Amino acid sequence: MKLNKKKLIPYLVVIVPFVLALVLSDMMRSFYLKKVETCFNAAQEHSLNETILKRKESAELYVKEINLLFEKRYSKVEENAKKELKDRIDRAYKTARFIYEKYKGKKSNKNIKERIVDALGQMKYGADENYVFITDYRANSILLGTQNIEKKNLASYVDADYRSIILEEIQKVRRHKEGFLKTRDAKSKEEALIFVKDLGALHWFIGTSVKLQRKANEIKTQLKDIVQNLPTNKSNFILLFDENKNIISATKEQKKLHNNELKIIKTNLSKGSIWREKNLHDYYYFTAYSKSLNWYFVYGFKILDLNEQKLQKQKDLVKILQNESNFISKVSFVITLFVLMVSFFLSWRYKNLIQ
Repeated sequence: MKLNKKKLIPYLVVIVPFVLALVLSDMMRSFYLKKVETCFNAAQEHSLNETILKRKESAELYVKEINLLFEKRYSKVEENAKKELKDRIDRAYKTARFIYEKYKGKKSNKNIKERIVDALGQMKYGADENYVFITDYRANSILLGTQNIEKKNLASYVDADYRSIILEEIQKVRRHKEGFLKTRDAKSKEEALIFVKDLGALHWFIGTSVKLQRKANEIKTQLKDIVQNLPTNKSNFILLFDENKNIISATKEQKKLHNNELKIIKTNLSKGSIWREKNLHDYYYFTAYSKSLNWYFVYGFKILDLNEQKLQKQKDLVKILQNESNFISKVSFVITLFVLMVSFFLSWRYKNLIQ
């Protein structure tokens, strides 16, 4: 069966342009949408990277400021201890001098000394009681106070470094009237700070002491409380590890981390400042080490938990993409319809010419 070319041509005039229009419009639509989608993905990735970078910068600054606060407070342990000891002795000294001046010439020296011993033995400093010791220049203990030594062994006592602390105390007050000394307990090896002061005409000197580790532990307790009360949100967490890499303080967001995640953080602690980006799923975290406290400070945040502004930007981009897609679809439809109408018109004209 032979085809009638004259009858076939009008149909081809309609079909061929129509098919070409469909193919071209689809190619144009696909190309344009792919380009828009690529731009959208690039913008989305850029937005996420920008957010992560800003969070990392603010996290580093935040951790460094907290670490600096810790170092500053801890560095003042001895300074604060000296201030406390001096305050104690100044109060005791004023009390002793007041009693002496009040009863001088009215009571015997023995009676005056007994009154001074009674008064200083009952003094309190916060929760501390019986914190002042009194010693004469022959190394005899008048009031034991904070001296963790038996009275009969005071003169023969040597500390962990084999120093005769009582003789050093006597030399200090004779030469300078007052002063500080450091010692280490013979049994516990704990370091202590001592402050002594001459009592003048009584031929006594008074003193007090404090264990530096105790004061350091008080500061550490305060710092732990600070960490627990640091402001955080649902997307980040703060952890504090001790020298044995055990958690000693954390914000409430720590509960969101699983035991295996905490184990990963603990395993990767290092004595330096470093970002960990591939250890935890969906989390970046920053670790900093405090040399003086021998602590590890960890600050982490969830990667995909963007703030409302960034989320709104993404929603706007999605809306733009949808609008572009709808626009291209409409343009493709109009072009196809136009080609179809032109094809019908040309087919009609061709039929008329043939006839």
